[in-house]
Amino acid sequence: MEVKKNFSNKALEDYKIVLEAKKGNQNAYTQLLNRYKKAIYYMILKMVKNESDAEDLTLEVK
Repeated sequence: MEVKKNFSNKALEDYKIVLEAKKGNQNAYTQLLNRYKKAIYYMILKMVKNESDAEDLTLEVK
């Protein structure tokens, strides 16, 4: 993927972290999960409509 000049600093940082995670860097993967845990939880909650299940599924992402 070509890095575009109009990406925000956060997007560029995420892009670099994703590249590292794809290489197998577990720390980069963990960093992404920590950064987006809440967003993942709420997305799953919308799908399953159950807080307990959403929490369990969010943990399964790891």
